[in-house]
Amino acid sequence: MPAVKVPNPQPALRTTGAVEARVRVREGVLELAPDQSGNFPLVPVEPQAGIPIQVRVEGGRAGDVVVLQAEDGGELPNGTILQTVKLDDSLVASSLFRVTAQDGIHRVSVQHNGDLKVLAFWVGKMPATRADSPRQAL
Repeated sequence: MPAVKVPNPQPALRTTGAVEARVRVREGVLELAPDQSGNFPLVPVEPQAGIPIQVRVEGGRAGDVVVLQAEDGGELPNGTILQTVKLDDSLVASSLFRVTAQDGIHRVSVQHNGDLKVLAFWVGKMPATRADSPRQAL
């Protein structure tokens, strides 16, 4: 499947090393970059979807530990909410995240050497964003 780039409106802040992620969803492979706050774009997914996650950590070293944590529901391998993964020779940590059947946000925090980034998946109808909402009169 071809990769689909999901742009962020703001460039990523790269202080402790660039973290980029690749996730596979029904529509294909998405390549994501975090915004300045460390948040990846919200990705819509089906209920109970298993989502392969690959996180590349520039500035890391092969064998470095990356900590993944399911924050709002969902689970990592073996039904856990916390997993440590070592970076491979390509500086990539891989895992599988499964969301629940519950509508709403399912976040996975990604921590490496004090750097925190957050992947976010949405089950159900996507919420309206400010850009989609009509302006209210003052």
